[in-house]
Amino acid sequence: MEAAINRLGLEDLLAIPLHALSSGQRKRVSLARLLLAPRPLWLLDEPTTALDRDHQARLIDLLGDHLAQGGLAVLATHQSLDLPGPRLDLDGYAPAFDAPAFQSPLFEDG
Repeated sequence: MEAAINRLGLEDLLAIPLHALSSGQRKRVSLARLLLAPRPLWLLDEPTTALDRDHQARLIDLLGDHLAQGGLAVLATHQSLDLPGPRLDLDGYAPAFDAPAFQSPLFEDG
């Protein structure tokens, strides 16, 4: 636990209740949980949101270590992160649906 606390710079926050932490601080606590309960696959939605540059760099280091140890990570993000491995860039992608238009039985034409 001490290593996770130190890795994410949480030392000064240990006496503060979770509900009193800022969004970025809560994000760092969540990331520390990944170190305490390791999983081979990390699913992260906007993992850099609310993190300052220093803590974004710590996150990238965490992700890099996870990947180097054979882990996988799926990230949904609007930021370009310098991480190894394949990426799927959906910028500008618009899904096409072939399903018929929804018609509600509550409304009738005419």
